[in-house]
Amino acid sequence: MYYELREYQMVLGAGAAEYVKSFENLGLPIMRECGFHLVGAWTTEIGPDALTTFAWMLRWESLDQRADAFQAFRDHPRYAAFTGENSGRVVKVSNRIFRPALQEDPAAGN
Repeated sequence: MYYELREYQMVLGAGAAEYVKSFENLGLPIMRECGFHLVGAWTTEIGPDALTTFAWMLRWESLDQRADAFQAFRDHPRYAAFTGENSGRVVKVSNRIFRPALQEDPAAGN
């Protein structure tokens, strides 16, 4: 199992808010069709780059699954509409992939 954290730095102003709308309405449905498993998505409320950062995390069973899903996403007929709609909104993208080292056991009350 792998987890992927993607952080998008947006232009100051409506960049993050407009990207989140586009992500929810256009990008996320395509991603789900292509095998993406969204763990969650967040905006920065307090701290560095507040109001200009959008982060989301994905869960993958394997790195091969990830590669296949991203290829399907890029090949999807609505991909160009999603990327075109967000042209000029994203300044920088950071990406990290994690492998679990420890996991909480919800049944143990931790």
